Amino acid sequence: MIIKKTLSITLALIILSLEMRLSASEYPESVAKALEKAGKNKSQIEMALNHFISDKDNLKLKAAYFLVENMPGHNYTRFVIKNSSGIVVPFDPLAYPDYTSMVKAWNETEKKYGSMSWKLLDKVEDISLITGPALVQNVDLAFKAWRGKPWSVGVSFEDFLEYILPYRGSNEPIEEWRGYFLERYKDLPSKMKKTSDPVEAAALINDDIKKWFKFNPVFYRHPTDQGLSEMLKHGSGRCEDMANLAIFAMRANGIPVAEDYTPFWADTGNNHAWNALVLPGGRSLPFMGAMENPGIYKLSNKPAKVYRKTFGRKKASLAASLKEKEPLPKWFKTENYVDVTAEYMPVGSIEINMEEPPAGASKTPYLAVFNSGKWEIIGWGTVENGKSRFENFAKGILYLPVYYSTSSVIPAGDPFIYTSSGEVRSLSPSTQTIDVTVVSTTRRTIEHTTDNIAKSYLIKGRMYELYYWSNKVWKLVGELKAGDKSLTFSNVPSGALLWLKEKGSNGEERIFTYEENKQSWW
Repeated sequence: MIIKKTLSITLALIILSLEMRLSASEYPESVAKALEKAGKNKSQIEMALNHFISDKDNLKLKAAYFLVENMPGHNYTRFVIKNSSGIVVPFDPLAYPDYTSMVKAWNETEKKYGSMSWKLLDKVEDISLITGPALVQNVDLAFKAWRGKPWSVGVSFEDFLEYILPYRGSNEPIEEWRGYFLERYKDLPSKMKKTSDPVEAAALINDDIKKWFKFNPVFYRHPTDQGLSEMLKHGSGRCEDMANLAIFAMRANGIPVAEDYTPFWADTGNNHAWNALVLPGGRSLPFMGAMENPGIYKLSNKPAKVYRKTFGRKKASLAASLKEKEPLPKWFKTENYVDVTAEYMPVGSIEINMEEPPAGASKTPYLAVFNSGKWEIIGWGTVENGKSRFENFAKGILYLPVYYSTSSVIPAGDPFIYTSSGEVRSLSPSTQTIDVTVVSTTRRTIEHTTDNIAKSYLIKGRMYELYYWSNKVWKLVGELKAGDKSLTFSNVPSGALLWLKEKGSNGEERIFTYEENKQSWW
């Protein structure tokens, strides 16, 4: 049915394009600018635009303009695995039944070929690929859902543009998914208690997704986001895939759903992406596609910043607001996001003194969080009257002020705790020293033995190293071998930020301060 409809649209567009080649009105400047980047594909996009000009539906034309003017920059990237010599390595992470066996095979392959990593093969830009019929079909089906579903009545046109209309969720290959999910959930209203409730509609769709799609850590080594055909084939994926699947299914049915993400957790390693159901009036409910429904889902860790992906470019993004060109972290090279941290965490404004940026570094000041053994940039600020100012940063988080220079992070001041009360508490090692007793390398529930001594989670016989942060680097205090009880390090500078590592580890241990004779985790 979808194929027949697409063929009829194609024929109609070709005829319409020939009729309107000399008579089509001029496009808005932003659309014309985007079309310049389409190359040989320009005629395909013009076919679709001319269709909507002829259709006399003003909102559909505005929607088509919105997609085209914001299309540059949206793409699908392909990768190959190469070793350090640039040789392509034949390895498929999805050929293994679970994450453990895949990692074992990866490590064995590295012994043969050397260190491996994913390298860019090519990048396919939407503006040079999308066809006229696909564009028309996407707009028509999006409007069919928005105008026809009972739970979509309160969705504004602005939210429709960002959270229902787009033909892609993130960087997956472009595929048709609206027709599939419209058909799959055509009887949804008959199963609902209140058909006007988008929360109930989203929950019912998510309940169905849960039955056939699961989280699978193997996809951490799969470099691209999956399209619908891959999802149906594999039945599993990483959090990005789960979020995209919910986007496909719900947007196809007129439910405005976004993807929210934190580039780096502030109190553990890794990052995360999840969904948000956008409700009338600007409120949203977080949930996890294929896992937990709106109103139930809670973040498992602390974010310092939360961003929401958008299809449209946003003037408030860092790349759009910069007056001069400078190196940017990869998270901020795009203009397609908004800051929604305040929807998740108590936030405030931070004002601090920072060192001057070194030559070749960004002039923009940043704040970083500690994640998987590294300081990772999480958000940016501005400089006003010689001071660096950071807006809408989560409270109760430990930050490091930094600059950025072509893939490296440059510390520019002492780490500090932005307390829950909104105070900035700087951490600087003192000349006075203390004894520090440690029981774990990461946050644990403190338990006590019968002699009222805190239970140790350190592994007997392993060597542990204690570091403190000073003058922009980690400095070693010393190392001790774990026994049955806690370890005590002497001559530790008081007031410092500390890091206890198992010797030879991958750096996933958490940082801490030593307060009231115990470890306080960050």
